[in-house]
Amino acid sequence: MSRLALLIANSITAQHTQKAESSSHVSRTISQLGDVLSGLPEPYAFQVTPLVDKTPTQTRQAIDRAAEKAARSSDLLLIY
Repeated sequence: MSRLALLIANSITAQHTQKAESSSHVSRTISQLGDVLSGLPEPYAFQVTPLVDKTPTQTRQAIDRAAEKAARSSDLLLIY
């Protein structure tokens, strides 16, 4: 059994009154979180897939693929 993590982030705001975070800042934050998850001791480490500023279709497809893989292999799937 492996441990899979999808880290989903978006640098675009939903409202014009909000200030958007820069894409580089969002990517760096997701990378840092991914490093922590993949750097856990071996029985707890995750295989990380970052999804930053992806379209809804791309994100949905990545979730579907990961969910199918997890179901086939009895893997643990974390979506954050």
